[in-house]
Amino acid sequence: MRRTARPGPRLGVVHTRARAGWVVALCVAFASATGACASVLGIESGILEDAGPDATTDARADASVDASPGKEAGPSMDSAFPDVNPFTDACVATTIAANAVYVSPSPSGQDGSNCGSTQTPCATITHALLSGATTIYLAAGTYNESITLPANVTVVGGFTSHGQKTWTHDCQSVSVIQGTSNVAVSVTAAGAASTLRTLIVQSASAVDAGESMFGIMATGAGTNLVLDGVEVETAPGGAGAAGAMGTMGGSGGSGCGADSGAPGTAVGGPGSPGGGVFTSAGYQCMPGTKGANGGVGNNGAPSTPPFSCVGCFGCSATLCTGPTSSCGTAGSSGCGGLGGGGGTPGGCGGSSVALFAWDATVSIKGRLNARGGGNGGIGGPGGAGGGGGMGSSGVDTQPCQTGCGALCATTSTGHGTGGGPGGMGGTGAPGGVGGGGPGGSSYAVYQGGAAQVATNVDAGTVLLAGSAGSGTGGAPNGASKFIGP
Repeated sequence: MRRTARPGPRLGVVHTRARAGWVVALCVAFASATGACASVLGIESGILEDAGPDATTDARADASVDASPGKEAGPSMDSAFPDVNPFTDACVATTIAANAVYVSPSPSGQDGSNCGSTQTPCATITHALLSGATTIYLAAGTYNESITLPANVTVVGGFTSHGQKTWTHDCQSVSVIQGTSNVAVSVTAAGAASTLRTLIVQSASAVDAGESMFGIMATGAGTNLVLDGVEVETAPGGAGAAGAMGTMGGSGGSGCGADSGAPGTAVGGPGSPGGGVFTSAGYQCMPGTKGANGGVGNNGAPSTPPFSCVGCFGCSATLCTGPTSSCGTAGSSGCGGLGGGGGTPGGCGGSSVALFAWDATVSIKGRLNARGGGNGGIGGPGGAGGGGGMGSSGVDTQPCQTGCGALCATTSTGHGTGGGPGGMGGTGAPGGVGGGGPGGSSYAVYQGGAAQVATNVDAGTVLLAGSAGSGTGGAPNGASKFIGP
């Protein structure tokens, strides 16, 4: 799904959060004994507390922190962790390449057939990639686009233009790729390594219920990605949609056999809870089932009073014949109401994954921050049972001759009367609640298939995972891990 880009950059938010993490690390390293950090930062004993779906738990992947696959995210702070700036080393190490394409956000940059020089930069990374250049330099600012990065292409942020004549790489002003879909950067091409350097990647916010958000997705055998001085921030997964209420049962008709007229007692059973699974396409929801329909109400009580009969005579010439019995029909009972329909299942909560790698090879140096998984949606309630039908009265017979006089003279007429209506049918039983939705997961890094991910722990890579989404109605909670599954 495509989205309208958010208004304005979020650099202030990113820098505030990133610097706060670095300040916490420094405080713990140099002032943990005094307790000064706790009073300044609002933390106790050097522990970052989970503040809900948007909160992150800090796992600093250096030699003293276990960031192995399957490591559960929990409050963690390395007491000797140094200041971490993902841009510094990569910025110093960057050598300006010849024949690079330059990009600057509009209005200073403009897409066109001849854009790409320092004097006439392009406005979007997507357009710059059409040039076939293997190196793309980004001026400071926010690029509201989701991109697909080819093999053997390097995108470098952190440039400052000086009158659009000379560009310097100082990393003091940050370049941000702000995704406009649920995946900010996709890498699916096999071949020489694709590289992102000294920039920030942010996903869009979830728009649809249960939407999963990915900062970077690198998939496919032979795909090779290098993240060098890159910060990735992924928005929380969308909450699962609540299930819809089941339909109300239909009303009972008339003309059914007699019964007790009691309401139906077979309430519909609940639906099965849903689940979720990661595949090469990302996070896939497996919804639960709808609740079962409720049982039918009992038919109404028998007809009262009973029908009656009369003797009818016939006359042929002067011969009186009969009598024959002519009886009204009995009244019929109301039919039981139909059971209510089962509620539909709740939707899956979306997942939040900073880096998703499947069969690809990825090298990471930087900071990956996944926010919380979305909560699963509750199953819809069952529909109410339908009302019972009314009984109907019996039918009288047509009037007939009930006696014979001389020469078949009519002496009287009458008819058999129908019975009174049967009782009203019972209401149907309500339907069952729909199955609950599972919670979404939060992973700084998810590696599946034959993926090989190197977090470069000695280089100060920082991994952060948010809270797991809660499942409802027996559906499982999501996971919260630094590296998974």
